[in-house]
Amino acid sequence: MPRITLVREARDIEVPEGANLREVLLQNGVDVYRAADGILNCRGNGLCGTCLVEVEPPDALSPVTFREKAKVWQYDRPIRLSCQAKVAKDCRILTRPALAQGWMGHAFYSHLKESAKGPTASSASNPPPA
Repeated sequence: MPRITLVREARDIEVPEGANLREVLLQNGVDVYRAADGILNCRGNGLCGTCLVEVEPPDALSPVTFREKAKVWQYDRPIRLSCQAKVAKDCRILTRPALAQGWMGHAFYSHLKESAKGPTASSASNPPPA
C-alpha cells in the first residue's frame, strides 16, 4: 500500500493503490480547502480548482486529467487537483500550497515559496531582504 507523507500536517497515511487523493485526505481529517472553499466547492468534480495540492514526485499520482490541465497549467510546480488524482505510489503532499500568481510570481518574491520537497538551499542561504 502506498504511503502519503503530509508535509504541512507532519504525518503519514497508508492508502490503497488507486484511491482518490481528496477522499483519502478528507477521511483522515486533513483540511484540503482554505476557509470558505470547504463549503463552496464542486464536491470533487474537478470544476472549481480549490483542492490544489503539491506532490513530490509528480509521477506518484495518476496522469493529469483534462479538467486538471484547464486549472493547473499556469503553475511551474507539480500542482494537482486532489479530487482528480489517484494515488499510485509513495509520495509527499503539501496541502493548501502558497501559490504565487501575478506580480507575486516575480523572482523577487521567490523566498516566499514553499514546497513539498521542504526548504530549498537557496531560500535557506539567502534570507529575504530587510
